[in-house]
Amino acid sequence: MKTLVNEFQSNSSIANSNAQGWNDLSPVYNQNQQTLKKWELIMGTSFIVLLCVANLISAVVEYLVSVPIWRETLSRAPWFGALAMLIIGAFISHLFSKMLSKDISDWQFECMRTANPNEDILVTKRKLNNDAKRDFIIGVVMLLICSYFIFKLSMRRVELEHMVDPLRTWNILDWAPVGLFILNSTFLGIYWWYVVKRNVLKSKTEAISKRMSELRESCVFHTEKAYECYKDNLKNNISDTENLNEDQQQCLNRYQNKHSGDIDYCKFDQKDSYTHEVDFLLIDNSDKPQPNSLVVAKTFSGKMLNPLKTNENGFCHFKWFSPDQTDFIISIFAGNNIYNGQWDSTKINKLTFIPINLLNS
Repeated sequence: MKTLVNEFQSNSSIANSNAQGWNDLSPVYNQNQQTLKKWELIMGTSFIVLLCVANLISAVVEYLVSVPIWRETLSRAPWFGALAMLIIGAFISHLFSKMLSKDISDWQFECMRTANPNEDILVTKRKLNNDAKRDFIIGVVMLLICSYFIFKLSMRRVELEHMVDPLRTWNILDWAPVGLFILNSTFLGIYWWYVVKRNVLKSKTEAISKRMSELRESCVFHTEKAYECYKDNLKNNISDTENLNEDQQQCLNRYQNKHSGDIDYCKFDQKDSYTHEVDFLLIDNSDKPQPNSLVVAKTFSGKMLNPLKTNENGFCHFKWFSPDQTDFIISIFAGNNIYNGQWDSTKINKLTFIPINLLNS
């Protein structure tokens, strides 16, 4: 008997803990979803895929034409220099992005507003403009320095090749490393920072969604197990079921009012803020209490309350939550007896119980 009570409490606690975890993650998930939708609306007219694909192709070409100019400086790993310039170019492109793209500027503004929603809009815009100007200046300086450095490396390469072949002179193709670096560091790479941040946020949101699904499934399982234990307790006349604690009551309310297929099965309904309690006393025609009688109640708001058994004195105590401050019980089912009326918490309600064997006689 004690085991059934312990299992009821254990499953109720686990179910509620899972529900709490689900509710803790829910606002984060919803916020991330809203953020992603806002980002998509802001960037909807941008040529993100086109420019990113063009940037990738251009980056590969830049890498291939840049490797030879690094052989003199980095003879063992000329690829490292070419790769490093690609990374630096991507960073410079990010510095230019807020000035070169209105969509990126609007997206950055949205990110700043999300991070600090209470800040005055004009203050946020001023900060964004200052950041854009500062980043643009830094980007120009870095672009000039790196372009000049690549140009000098190209010149050095031509000089070394001229020593081997006197006919080798500077031609337009020798400008390719410099030209491709400038192209990739300005227009073609402006969307990569957005793409990276969006994919990171999307991955986090998907991970949260997966965890919420796991918590919901566990909550459903343990809620149903708790209800099975509750029914077994009633069958075995365990008195603990008459005084349900908060964990148990919350678990049974969830089983009663939610469907296992509901997406928001674990959601705590903030509307159900009013607590209602009604006491009943079952007696026979001679005013004798009727113990261990199964009683089911229906409320005015339409809820079928969890079944209870009367104690040794014929009492049962119903407790439920409702958005209606004036909710009350309208029907009671006990054995083959059906009682219709209006019962609230103002008094102990006496019901005359007719045993089944007398009804059939």
